[in-house]
Amino acid sequence: MRTSIRIVIATVMAAAIVYTLAGFLLVPYLLKRQIIDDFTARTGGKVTLGQSSVNPFLLSTNLSQIRIDAPDQQAFFTIGNVYARFDIASLWRRGWVIREMLVDTPHLQVVALPEWYQGSSSMPLVSIRHLQVRRGQLQWMESTSGTAADTMVDLTDLEFTLENLGGEPYKPGQFTLAAVLNRSGWLRSSGSLKPVPGSLDATLELGGFDLADLDSTLVISSGSGRHLKVRSALLSGKFKVAFDHGQTSIRGQAGFDRLELVDRSTDAAIFSAAKAQAMELAIQGAPFSASVGVLELSQPHLRLARDADGTLRSSQWLKPLFDVLARLQPAIPRIEIQDGLLDLADQSLEPLYKLKTDSIKGSITRQDGSTMVSMAGRVMGGSESLLKVNWLPSDSTAGGQLDINIGNLDAMVLSPYLEAVTGRGIASGQLDLHFAYKLADQQFELKNEISALGFQLGEVPANQVKPGTPVQLPLDLAVALVRDGNDRINISIPVPAGQVNGRMHPGGLISEGFVNLVQDLTRTPFNTLGKLNGVSPPHLERIIFMPGDTALPMAAKRKLGILASALRQRPGLGLKLNGRFDTVIDKQALARKQVGLHIALASSAGPPGRETPNSIDFDDSKVISVLDEFAGKRLSAAELETLRANHPQRETAFYTAVFEALVNNEAVSRTKLKALARYRTQSIVNQLKAAGVDPQRLQIGKEIETARVRARVVLVTLEIALL
Repeated sequence: MRTSIRIVIATVMAAAIVYTLAGFLLVPYLLKRQIIDDFTARTGGKVTLGQSSVNPFLLSTNLSQIRIDAPDQQAFFTIGNVYARFDIASLWRRGWVIREMLVDTPHLQVVALPEWYQGSSSMPLVSIRHLQVRRGQLQWMESTSGTAADTMVDLTDLEFTLENLGGEPYKPGQFTLAAVLNRSGWLRSSGSLKPVPGSLDATLELGGFDLADLDSTLVISSGSGRHLKVRSALLSGKFKVAFDHGQTSIRGQAGFDRLELVDRSTDAAIFSAAKAQAMELAIQGAPFSASVGVLELSQPHLRLARDADGTLRSSQWLKPLFDVLARLQPAIPRIEIQDGLLDLADQSLEPLYKLKTDSIKGSITRQDGSTMVSMAGRVMGGSESLLKVNWLPSDSTAGGQLDINIGNLDAMVLSPYLEAVTGRGIASGQLDLHFAYKLADQQFELKNEISALGFQLGEVPANQVKPGTPVQLPLDLAVALVRDGNDRINISIPVPAGQVNGRMHPGGLISEGFVNLVQDLTRTPFNTLGKLNGVSPPHLERIIFMPGDTALPMAAKRKLGILASALRQRPGLGLKLNGRFDTVIDKQALARKQVGLHIALASSAGPPGRETPNSIDFDDSKVISVLDEFAGKRLSAAELETLRANHPQRETAFYTAVFEALVNNEAVSRTKLKALARYRTQSIVNQLKAAGVDPQRLQIGKEIETARVRARVVLVTLEIALL
């Protein structure tokens, strides 16, 4: 009996010794080989293991210095130390039952997830009651070089716990995760995880993640050798993440703080925003799709630059940005903009001119395949200046409709542009501008309406015009021709429809149209005034008088009535009147009147002032007697001899010829001719005054002398005067 007991005790002790020796010495070696062979067979990669130990009494193992390299060099995985304590149930279950596992300083660096990581039903069943990961690191790299510049996502100080994973049937475990994201951000997540066949249902929160760390991954090419990249974009968000059988679904909201896009070649900022918030974000994978209910942009800042040749440099980024959005196929039905800022640096002007529009509010809405942009803001900080923009792009990125309204704009904002074209700036005024622009297949149409209140031009430069100014325009006259009685100007610049090309863009065509408008207004100013009343009689400035007469014909009165109406509408204009007399036809007409008056007085043929050659009765004996007397006194013997030779019968024809000879010999002083010119001027003044024109607006010039032998009328030409 005692021998049997001794045998049993010895056997047990021997078994214990064998168990202890095998557990402490043999099993670690076998476990190490098993891990290496199993992972190598499953992944095809290379597995190395530093130290391993087993405590057969606690059913625990400790592994250190583990490294797994993917066969395609796209990932590697290292672990500083793993401690695992197994449950005795592992002996009769089909998989490992881990009571407790502690993973210390794991480090996963990956360019692309290897196929063996995507989840496989062939992986062994594992049941984990408690798993803790400490001081972990996960790096997603752009390439296999492993440099810091290639790191896009870097999770450090990673802490992970997993409870109650596995069993039969395979149940998901509950996990928590916290980590530092790219050195300055943070990430937190919790939910359920099921590695086989691969499913995840969790909430995810992150903040402070700077997309600039992705560097060359987020680069947009302009197609002209220049690139746009993210210099700053702090991402934050809260999401509901689901992954099941290769399908990913992310829903929630995300935002960016201090978003900034820069030109990679010049490092010049193109666009920035204090905050961009995507509400109702939904992302689906395989195939990829994304949608945002509302995108809110706070304090967006767009910087545009116009080169010296007039090219809008930053516009080259618009098409590639649209292309990126098209590739991502985002459905963003509405973008809200608050407190935006638009900067335009115009290098085509000297010195450099900067135009700012701030307090921009608006929205970009998308519905039924079309996009509507509506914006409003203040130009150059003016408290009342208001900018409204509506943009309806067509299906093509090269077309659309643009409607711009600017109200209460300080006219001095445009002074540098007017000065560049004409050499004259703007001293004061308020502008209301409306532009309607249509573009399709490089064919454009531009309509505009411009209204100015209190508009005043700047002083004329000492050298009259700046060097390089293409034209010299009579701007003062043009302004007076269009300014009404309320101190308001309403014009439309004619811009013919045409094709956008490298030579001229719509902005340049507006300048060209402005020059043409001023020239058309001032080339024929009286036609411009006539059109105010819807009529345009030819030569409105020409007033006709009959020879020797000061009375206004009916046609002249109609012209002066039109001018009077126009002058009432244009208070900045007056008229300059230069009386005119003709030393030929006026002299002859006055001589005829004088001789006729003398005959009438001598013969008492009628009351003074009414006699004309047509009313003289050359058969009247009294008239004949007077003509004989005048002929003897005023005509020479030779003249009389010639008359008698030509008319021997001394009848009516003879006395008519005598009368004409007396007229030709009648002396008319220059004083009388000048007086005639003054009386004609006064007739015009009286007519305009009667039509409501202030005489102070009428300037009387000096008399003008002409000598036209074959003329039938005398023309008095009016001139425009600026008040």
